[in-house]
Amino acid sequence: FKSYFTDVNDYKPLLEGIKKVEEKKPENPRQASDKSVSLQALKRMMELQLERCFIDLSYEAIKPDTKDIAIRNVNLGISPDLVFKAKIKGQTAYGGIKVHLSKNKPFSLNQCEYVSTVLMRYIKRNIAGPDNIVLPHLCLCIDVFGGRMVPAKDDGGKTIKEIQGIC
Repeated sequence: FKSYFTDVNDYKPLLEGIKKVEEKKPENPRQASDKSVSLQALKRMMELQLERCFIDLSYEAIKPDTKDIAIRNVNLGISPDLVFKAKIKGQTAYGGIKVHLSKNKPFSLNQCEYVSTVLMRYIKRNIAGPDNIVLPHLCLCIDVFGGRMVPAKDDGGKTIKEIQGIC
């Protein structure tokens, strides 16, 4: 998915991924299962139409140095699949994507909100400068098999307090 995230308007990396997976010859039942799940994941990612979230938005993917955030002295590994910056009305804005790939254990809506809100907090603390903005609607948890793209809560306060209670 990483090459797809550099330009979500271009399905070519996903189509190439499908072709590459289809060409693989599984040697055992586990590999056959992995092949099937991989094909389903790539096709479902296209069906989610992520590009709708990026209409008229030109962005640049960035590679963060850190991949975790501390909440209540608990380090949470967020490892975003994409962090990006864009210019919106002359201001530098940031967003990000975290993908959840589990066919047997899709996230609930609440779990997706936790992930996207922690992602937003991570970008605010670790990436964006004081004069930059982090757009909640562009901090997304994508649950591929759950068929969801869930943005962060606007202020995230209540969600962060819930997460702090868990930590």
